[in-house]
Amino acid sequence: MMSARCPDLDTAVGYVRVFGKMLTGRLGSTVPAWIDAVDASQLPGLTGFALHLLRRMILLQ
Repeated sequence: MMSARCPDLDTAVGYVRVFGKMLTGRLGSTVPAWIDAVDASQLPGLTGFALHLLRRMILLQ
């Protein structure tokens, strides 16, 4: 991976892969923990996506 040059990119790739597994595996119960982890990571693009997803989940309850 690109760890030496951009560790944040490796972290982001990891979160995106996990998100893909959640979708394909229909693991909706794991989404809130994923959102919390992404939010804590403070990765600019993913944090915004995760918080938007959280808002949508709240609206659908």
